[in-house]
Amino acid sequence: MAKRIYNYLGEMKIAIEGSEHKLDRYERNIEEVPSFGGDYDAIIRIEDRDHSGIIKDKKFPYSWSKPNLEQLPLQGIDYYRYGTKIRTIWVVSPLEYFVKDYVLDDDGILDIFRRIYCDSNFSRDKTLIHGSLLQLKDRGVLIVGPCRSGKTTLTLSFLEQKGLELISEGISLISSKGDKQFIGYYLPRSIYLRFSSITNIEKLAPLLRDYDLSESTQYFDVDAIKKIIQSKYFDLDAGITISRKIFSELMKIQLKKSSLINQIIFTKYSEDVEITGLNQQDAFKLLRENEFPLRDTFGRIIHQQDISPPQNSIISPNWLDKVDCKLVSFDGHRQLTSSVLEELL
Repeated sequence: MAKRIYNYLGEMKIAIEGSEHKLDRYERNIEEVPSFGGDYDAIIRIEDRDHSGIIKDKKFPYSWSKPNLEQLPLQGIDYYRYGTKIRTIWVVSPLEYFVKDYVLDDDGILDIFRRIYCDSNFSRDKTLIHGSLLQLKDRGVLIVGPCRSGKTTLTLSFLEQKGLELISEGISLISSKGDKQFIGYYLPRSIYLRFSSITNIEKLAPLLRDYDLSESTQYFDVDAIKKIIQSKYFDLDAGITISRKIFSELMKIQLKKSSLINQIIFTKYSEDVEITGLNQQDAFKLLRENEFPLRDTFGRIIHQQDISPPQNSIISPNWLDKVDCKLVSFDGHRQLTSSVLEELL
């Protein structure tokens, strides 16, 4: 068994213990360079069982779970794809998890990694926002909006046309430090792209020719995804999950761990392109509407439209004192011309 220790954000040392092959795969979504010995704050121990294929017994839903009582007094949870057990997770303590893996599944381990950090005291000054974070030179641009409001479309347009760097896509970890510095951080998680987004970006076309490039566990049935690709039904509400590293390699962009946030762009779909400046009060309201709870969010990402903002928030209007805030309305990728993107920046 190999062990790699990641000093996440320079704050918390999280160790992952398992086979070299699996550790290599998890690392495609982790920006920190690991150490291979020394102390750590938390650990995820992974035991590989005999890997077998998923049997599609459609009497069962695609994804479900049930309690596991094999190691009482520790209660575990069995996770399934259809009728096939894919992993069991035991919480030994908030800082120690034991996992039995029955199939190659990176999403479960990355979810535990995030859970450990978000449940710890290291995250007490942070929260989650439904948005992507990019960087242009020394300026951070946070793109915020609800599900299907154009966040990914705008993010991909900036990356494709303006060469920005990516910190996080879809969900960002944010906080405010001294001297009113508004900061955003990456999360170790794969990137989900709808087919409608992939087909608009030529650099992502290889994903439609070679599905195995994804390096990631999928939210949907793999055979269904392959049928969509073969039949080219790309207007369906479905997509592919890919690793951060594959995304950066295909898009030919740099990945970053964090950035100061100097600008927030809120997105909304409408027939015509319109860019509106926002005052601090309106921007704060929109930011709060798109906040996610720090705990118990990631297991529900596939149903993110059902996640409500936390009742109590650490976000304050003064976080936006030095931030330029805008609202952009548009109908699709073609409307996001170079001149529109320049105006937004």
